[in-house]
Amino acid sequence: MFGLCSRRSRAQCLSSAPPAVEVLESRRLLTTFNVNIFNDSVDANPGDGVAEDADGNTSLRAAIMDANALPSDDVVVLANGTYVIEIPSASGADADDDLDIFAGSGSLTVRGNGPIATTIDGRSKFNTVFDVAGKLRLEDISVTGAKFEAISSTGGELTIVRSELSQNGSGIDVIDAVVVIEDSTLNNFRPGHPIIDVRNTSGAHSEVTLINSTISGGDIGIETEFPNVINLYNTTITENKRGFRNVNPQLGNPVVTAQNTVISGNDLLNRIDGEFNDLGGNFFFVGRSVAGAIAR
Repeated sequence: MFGLCSRRSRAQCLSSAPPAVEVLESRRLLTTFNVNIFNDSVDANPGDGVAEDADGNTSLRAAIMDANALPSDDVVVLANGTYVIEIPSASGADADDDLDIFAGSGSLTVRGNGPIATTIDGRSKFNTVFDVAGKLRLEDISVTGAKFEAISSTGGELTIVRSELSQNGSGIDVIDAVVVIEDSTLNNFRPGHPIIDVRNTSGAHSEVTLINSTISGGDIGIETEFPNVINLYNTTITENKRGFRNVNPQLGNPVVTAQNTVISGNDLLNRIDGEFNDLGGNFFFVGRSVAGAIAR
């Protein structure tokens, strides 16, 4: 072989070589479910990619059940109207009670037409509306009617965009999770609970980022315990009993970064213990603050 190539030109030798095989990047398929009924029903055959109940309709729950059973990244599309969650708890799985987002499947996006047009309502029947262990993105919807937190995210990844959480017991329970809230409003909660409750149990930290968002109308805007990370950009925390609270400083303090953020108009003093990174721009406090912040 070497002798043959040595008697031929390099171009001829290369042209006779077998073609190279290019390895393509791995990609997840994307499945889209269009929900066509407002009432609550169960997927008849989770994982078949159809997400139809026994009557051949696709409910919000049926779409989520199918998404949980598939490895793909999935999108659930909602129309204008109110989607009711009302199947009583029985099995503890995703066929009843709140809407479970399982870990281990692909990411799930639930998309509406804006928080005024599209609502998911728990009707005050369940402790929470969404229970997130996997990856959930909510776009352009309103979530209401939870007895306690509208969304519980334990070990999951939650993104909320152009949406509203209102008229729930509280807003979001964050445990060992990463949460991003952008262009959204969290307001009008029942007394006795923080709007965003940030904790961890694994020794790692939770991380919450708010961008262009508002937190108002609750007992505490943000409550954190243990050394979690809180990022606030162009965000307002107002009209609460307390804007920010580190509930247990002896167990660790948060790292708080803020830019163009207002914490003002709350009834009680605001206190940020731990590392505080002030990036500047209209950042005001009512009452007392520490770690480099200036009370105004």
